[in-house]
Amino acid sequence: QCKGRSWECTTQKCAGLCTATGDPHYITFDGKQFSFMGECNYLLTEEISGAFAVTAENVPCGTNGITCTKSVNVDIGSVKIHLLRYKEVTVNGVEITLPKKYNTIEIARAGLFVVITTEIGLTVIWDG
Repeated sequence: QCKGRSWECTTQKCAGLCTATGDPHYITFDGKQFSFMGECNYLLTEEISGAFAVTAENVPCGTNGITCTKSVNVDIGSVKIHLLRYKEVTVNGVEITLPKKYNTIEIARAGLFVVITTEIGLTVIWDG
């Protein structure tokens, strides 16, 4: 069960939310906030059995040591979605035109965002 933004193990599903914004700032599933300027690839979230993983690539932007997110990768089974700055999207290395559906995965535009929704409950929203 989800109690006070903390997980208590049961068989019931519980919604979780984490965010990555700005240059870069993070809010974890338990509500903790972090900011760091590391230039690297970061694992943002993954399902322990390997059903999905979401990673972000942070690169320098400017000359003052600030980093920003260049791209986000969403791996769901054998489907590898690459969200690049300025909203370019590739799936398994091939650029696609939105909207697109892959079995239980939908990728579409919603205003300024690219939105990935899945039957397993994972949603990723990218503003490019």
